[in-house]
Amino acid sequence: RLDEIQGRINEANKYILINKVRLTEKFILDWLYKENSIQISKKVFEPIFDEYLNAIRPNSAERTILGKTTVKNFILAYQEAKKTELHLSDFDQDFFEKIRAYAYDDKKVGANYFAKITTTLKTFLYWAVDKGYTDNLRFKKFSAPEKET
Repeated sequence: RLDEIQGRINEANKYILINKVRLTEKFILDWLYKENSIQISKKVFEPIFDEYLNAIRPNSAERTILGKTTVKNFILAYQEAKKTELHLSDFDQDFFEKIRAYAYDDKKVGANYFAKITTTLKTFLYWAVDKGYTDNLRFKKFSAPEKET
């Protein structure tokens, strides 16, 4: 029974972070004791990436966090430019081709910077799979080679 309750608490935590729900006693009791607990409906990129940054922060250099935050901001700029909201299920080859075109054609970024974006995204998405936020593994084929300078 305790394992079941712990599992529901973990689900609730993910739901609260993703959907920015106000935590109340009623919400907690409903979540824990209803047979059909609320399901995580929106696995949105930004709050999950923020959780990722907080998870790696204790063991990462500040420059590492800054670099990963820059990649997050690049993805958020892409969302704004394309008037879309990215969910973890969106990270597939079609997305990769669109973000690559955005990076090179619209933002005029270099190959090495795009390689960094790709590497950071893949690292984040592997983390999200490990945390149970998604089972989408279509990002595994993302590849952006660096150019020698």
